[in-house]
Amino acid sequence: MDYWITSDLHYGVAEDGDRAVEALARHVCAHPADALLVGGDIACSVTSLARCLALFADFPGAKLAVPGNHDVWLEHEEGDSWALHEQQVPDLFLRAGFHPLHLEPRTVGEVAFVGSMGWYDYSFRDDIGIELDWYEKKTLPGGHGPLWNDARYARFGCSDPELTEQLVTRLAAQLASVPPALEIVALIHHVATKDLLVHPRSIVPLRWRFANAFLGSERFAELLGAAPAVRQIFCGHIHREKSVLRGAQRYTSIGGSYRHKQLVRATSRQIVETRSFTG
Repeated sequence: MDYWITSDLHYGVAEDGDRAVEALARHVCAHPADALLVGGDIACSVTSLARCLALFADFPGAKLAVPGNHDVWLEHEEGDSWALHEQQVPDLFLRAGFHPLHLEPRTVGEVAFVGSMGWYDYSFRDDIGIELDWYEKKTLPGGHGPLWNDARYARFGCSDPELTEQLVTRLAAQLASVPPALEIVALIHHVATKDLLVHPRSIVPLRWRFANAFLGSERFAELLGAAPAVRQIFCGHIHREKSVLRGAQRYTSIGGSYRHKQLVRATSRQIVETRSFTG
């Protein structure tokens, strides 16, 4: 079997970006595969999310999605990001014919798909002399406010490491529920291994070395690395195309930006093709 993967569509942010998403959706619907995976940061609002998912209505295969951090941002002061993650976003997925992969796995043919929004626990931190409490505030020392907008718009009622551990535990339960004979493909919005970031780290400006702590967690790679049935792991979030091997497992981040989008076609063991779409 084969499947399409895309991520970070950010529908509703920029007109040329929306045209790129629409072109990508037309291509996917005109070139069927067994499944379509959408890896989070799908849109800029609940209304835009519904409009974006509707673009894939004619895709005949299984449709699977996970939310990204932007998909659980709150538009107003009140609200609960966990409720968006658990109820409102999955409801929108289901209405559009998408399986909410962050809530439970899905088997298509001989492949089981597992998924998570992912999060971060500062395990991507570089040794740059910045104390942990600055990361907890997501504020660079000397700055006038948070550098990372999750501090403003994501409210989960727990710390980042606590949320990460909760989501790792849930993904572990998904893996444990998959029958032993099946190969597994994982889809996580946040980055599962620091190996996908820019290296050597010394070439990254200090501001972004600080911000890179909010891109993902090594806890996901530790969990997936202990599951030999997992062959491919896909993520988004960093808007940067890269693929690395860790043992027999391939970790791939989907590229693109707010204005151009990337689409990958893969099997459970290899990437077949990569396409880019612009508005």
